[in-house]
Amino acid sequence: MYIIYGIPNCNTVKKATQWFDQNRIPYTFHNYQKLGIGQEKLKDWAQQVGWNVLINRKGTTWRKNSEGNEKIVQTEKGTLQLLSTQTSILKRPLIEKDGKVMVVGFDGDQYLSLFL
Repeated sequence: MYIIYGIPNCNTVKKATQWFDQNRIPYTFHNYQKLGIGQEKLKDWAQQVGWNVLINRKGTTWRKNSEGNEKIVQTEKGTLQLLSTQTSILKRPLIEKDGKVMVVGFDGDQYLSLFL
């Protein structure tokens, strides 16, 4: 079963869940804002895709404090700490299956090749 990690009001997450729904692919949804995300999961993702990939530099939360955030995200440790406390800075959606990160973000063509 796929797990889609994100926040429900994010347009990119909406595109991803709609794509999965339209293609009748079962998934569970993990809401970062309500459920949070642990350091161990973040470390695992960082090992798989790189810690810089996990940062959403386009979002409102990032832009509100981009100077302060830039100082924090110079290291993996700082980045993962920031992401665990400010989950809206996590890039989304992140799709995982059996503990393996399949993709970060949304690209319909990429989804076709990965999931169908």
